[in-house]
Amino acid sequence: MDSGSSARICSYDPVAKVATYGSLPTPSGSGVRSIVPTPDGKRFFLTSDEDGVGVFDAKTVKMLGQIPPPNSYVADTLPNVAAGAVMSLDGKTLYLIEQTTGVIGAYDTTRLVQTGWVPSFLVDDPLTTIILSAIDETGLIVGPTGHGVAFIDGSSVKAKNPTTIYGDAGAEPRSGPLTGGTELTDFLFGWDPTPNMALSQLYVGNHPGADASFVATGYGQPTAQVTTPPSSISGAVDLSIELSDGGAGVAPEAFSYGPTILEVVPNAATEEGGQTGAIIGYGFGNTTSEIQVTVGGRPAPVTVVHNLPPIVPYPFPANALQFTIPPGTAGTAVDVTVTTPSGTAAAAGAFHYSAAVESYPVNANLQAGIYDARRNLYYFADQAKIQVFSKSAGKWLAPITLPKVGSKTQLLAISESPDGTKLAVSDFGDQCIYVLNPDRPAGAKSYPMPVDWSNISLLAPSGLAITDAGVVYFMTADIGGTGTPAFHRLNTATGSIVDLGMLYSGGPADKFARVLLSPDGSKLYGNDGGWAFWLDTSNDQISNSSWISSWDYSDMDLAVSADGSTVDNGGIFADPSLNPEMETDYVDWETWFPSAVIGQKLNQDGSVLFQPLTDGIDLMARNTGHLLYRVQIPVSPADVYDSLVVAEGKDTLAVITSGGVSLVDLSSLPIPTQDTLPFMDATHTEVGRSTGTRIAAPIKGPSSNRFVRPRVGPQLKRQVAHPS
Repeated sequence: MDSGSSARICSYDPVAKVATYGSLPTPSGSGVRSIVPTPDGKRFFLTSDEDGVGVFDAKTVKMLGQIPPPNSYVADTLPNVAAGAVMSLDGKTLYLIEQTTGVIGAYDTTRLVQTGWVPSFLVDDPLTTIILSAIDETGLIVGPTGHGVAFIDGSSVKAKNPTTIYGDAGAEPRSGPLTGGTELTDFLFGWDPTPNMALSQLYVGNHPGADASFVATGYGQPTAQVTTPPSSISGAVDLSIELSDGGAGVAPEAFSYGPTILEVVPNAATEEGGQTGAIIGYGFGNTTSEIQVTVGGRPAPVTVVHNLPPIVPYPFPANALQFTIPPGTAGTAVDVTVTTPSGTAAAAGAFHYSAAVESYPVNANLQAGIYDARRNLYYFADQAKIQVFSKSAGKWLAPITLPKVGSKTQLLAISESPDGTKLAVSDFGDQCIYVLNPDRPAGAKSYPMPVDWSNISLLAPSGLAITDAGVVYFMTADIGGTGTPAFHRLNTATGSIVDLGMLYSGGPADKFARVLLSPDGSKLYGNDGGWAFWLDTSNDQISNSSWISSWDYSDMDLAVSADGSTVDNGGIFADPSLNPEMETDYVDWETWFPSAVIGQKLNQDGSVLFQPLTDGIDLMARNTGHLLYRVQIPVSPADVYDSLVVAEGKDTLAVITSGGVSLVDLSSLPIPTQDTLPFMDATHTEVGRSTGTRIAAPIKGPSSNRFVRPRVGPQLKRQVAHPS
């Protein structure tokens, strides 16, 4: 379907390879919501934003009839923007759901007239309808809604539209004891109630509630109230209602018998303690004085309790609390408990401890670093020199000085050739590149940049990589960070600079562009403005067929695993040819508190992605894209060009801070075996690394002080509001 001004419909015969076109009678350009074929394949129904529902001949694509939209908006009139549609398996009934009110109408597919109404309900706030997606032989309709899946009985067709019930912000109070007796209000409301509406039953979990009623309110929408029955099982339960006119409603997990723990996140910390932890769940109450938390049996003082409203991106409805993490022992997994006046909840082995951080202060303005495995040294780009750190000696060594540095010098990216004989560093402030042999640093050479494309100012180099042959590939922007970025090659033997192409972005984020070599030096990877590409270093050919596109053109993170098997582009895992395989995906509540900084890295085999945060490090699994560990650390990664350095083949990360470098050893955190295997597809079959299907995937934003992204609908958002 073409949703442009032509509003054309296309039917394609894959055998004859022939396309046939048709159109709606009023081509307003409205968007198509769904196309539903009849079981015999001879006709299909098309729902749209403005043109109602049309039925078409599948072969000729000629319109056979139409269920027109109403002339004016009426709450229970269909097909007033149908949010979804399904057809009974016998092809006789088409079910449509209105996108705002959630009412469902049943239509005769031959006569194109409405035959009745199906009881439905809304969840979440703002109100969320069920997206009708599938139906079985019994008439049971299923579809996503809010943060879950809903089921509707399509065989229960009423002559009149029954009351639609919607769930509000959860019961008040939200928690109570197992003994029952808690009086609940404000959790289910009637939407345009019918005159003969009356309460049939109200359930708390699977048990009928006591003293249930559905009473009028001052604002015209009746509300439910009930007293909880006793329960033998603690945890969150649904509150559901049945009405005499066929109406039904559900408030998912709107009440909790005692506290409920959904997730302990962060779920790890370095053993010295003192960091901030968090628990997401239900039934925590409102005040810190009524809550006790223990981690490994040790008190963890609660500092903040958040009552989270049921609005996107929060699930319906939740509590969150934050606490001070007590000290622990590296390599241990301990229980977490929450105790409130309503009861106690425990998460067994939910929290892990890793080794204490080792910090090494230095008076410097570090921007990026690399680990040299041959020399067992770290090299860091400082303001105007290269700082050298020895882990084995536990101290900083004499820095490497550079020629011709000045007051404007600001070193940025640093790279070492695969054979370890050459070191290159970009000077973004003084617009030059330095190249040296780490064993003979006194021979360092400076290579000045040419003027930009407009011949107005010198280009400033940012990301760069150097080959064994002494060729430096690098990105540039003008010194103000607002010019058109470009990609270049520097021949250090001759000093010549060749332009390899203009790229896509243009702005302050160009300073954070990445350029990396594969471990064997055969491929050059670049990321500018969220676009990743690779270049064959044997012929300088850029593989345009393997670009990974983005909704956001300003995410510069890029990483390559030490074995060369995996490339990370801003949270998108790809093979060596940049064929995307998986992307990171957080549960909504995992995004509420942390803020991310630039500097993603991959472990040795690419099975784990390290995402630096302002107060910790996330470990994301390649094979699922999900969070394995969020490790709280007692230092803050600096807001610089590249905040993390990973030691090849190691589980130790060097974190650049405002006062130096801290080493974080994560080797005591157990990684499940399935997450260390080669990438597996949905059928658990290993995927070949030479080919793949390209996808377009949205990624994160430009700032180096960013929120971790949740997944919201079809896009990925990095920035989210903190709960309050």
